[in-house]
Amino acid sequence: MKNTLQSKPSVRAVQEALAREPRVYDFVQYCYESKGEDAAMAIELSASDFSPEFHYPGPNVVVVLITLPARLVGDLDAIASSEPSIYNEYSPDLLENYSYIAFKGNEFEVRLDLWRLHRFPEAIHDGVIFFTFIAADRVAVGQVEASEDLEEVSQGACISSGPNYKPRRDWSEEAITAAQNEPEAPNDTVVTIRNYAKYLGERERRQ
Repeated sequence: MKNTLQSKPSVRAVQEALAREPRVYDFVQYCYESKGEDAAMAIELSASDFSPEFHYPGPNVVVVLITLPARLVGDLDAIASSEPSIYNEYSPDLLENYSYIAFKGNEFEVRLDLWRLHRFPEAIHDGVIFFTFIAADRVAVGQVEASEDLEEVSQGACISSGPNYKPRRDWSEEAITAAQNEPEAPNDTVVTIRNYAKYLGERERRQ
């Protein structure tokens, strides 16, 4: 999986399209107004979500737009240019198993729930997925080249996570009970995104 930052015309085209599309600005403002400076939300976009004059290299190429807490602004470029990893992680109470695609910067890691990225599987076949990270007034665009390896790793992770996960098949009742009694240790360096908007005009849809 290769991830490049602002190195190809297609990446610049995505940045220009985002700058031209007023609904993107409204969406970002909505996130920060509703969540404050700790806003962490994502939305999947495709060509049909933008103005007609903008065209992607393929009809199913996906842009994942991600708003992040303002405290990540200094690490944004490192996050966007990092090599993404895919892994599973159990919830502290062992009742859930999540599959993540994660981007690790110098100080922070940003990870997204794969099960909530509904356009991700089809984008794998089109050759490119853009991840656009926004924190405060900064924007960084990362380009992930799809491959058979990416498809196999993501499918392999999801086989045992999400609705496919059966906690009592993997854990005893004693282990689950013990885990539920353990306090969850906070990790301020990891931003987990499971809050996904369905529409670019999310503000209008909720009024």
